[in-house]
Amino acid sequence: MSFFGKDKFVKEFITHLDAMYNFARWLTKDSDEAEEIVHDALLKILLNGNFKIPKSEIRTYSFAVIRRGFIDRVRKGKYEVTSNRYPENEFNITSEDDSNFLFNLEKENIQKDIERALESIPVDLRSLVVLANFEGFSGDEIAKIEDIPPGTVKSRLRKAYQLLRRKLMDYSEEVKK
Repeated sequence: MSFFGKDKFVKEFITHLDAMYNFARWLTKDSDEAEEIVHDALLKILLNGNFKIPKSEIRTYSFAVIRRGFIDRVRKGKYEVTSNRYPENEFNITSEDDSNFLFNLEKENIQKDIERALESIPVDLRSLVVLANFEGFSGDEIAKIEDIPPGTVKSRLRKAYQLLRRKLMDYSEEVKK
């Protein structure tokens, strides 16, 4: 099993910052809170000094620290949602072509419906969907991050997908018309 030294560990950790931020933003629904959680996670990892993590597990470990940071904030009452908008995700429609405009508008509406549906499900289920579908973690990796058995990950993901399906049903019916 191969381990990093401190400098190489930090360099590898930093390569995952964007993904960690995205995960934190999905948990908190707030860009500023997400930045603080990622900052706190980096500080905890550096102060902890536990750099004896196998290379293959740094990403999983990083996301687990983000998740624990979020849970700690919720428990301490420090967590407060201040924004549901993510300006960095807004589509820029710059084309003068009407067909392109309609395509981009439809794309924007689909993304907003998916974001709205995902934001509406409980955070414990939302985090599983984000880890599995946006970040590409396996069921076993998610189990380590969430600190739950792999079977629980599978059943909760199934429940989350069912909830999302119901939430998106209105949209799919509208598209069929």
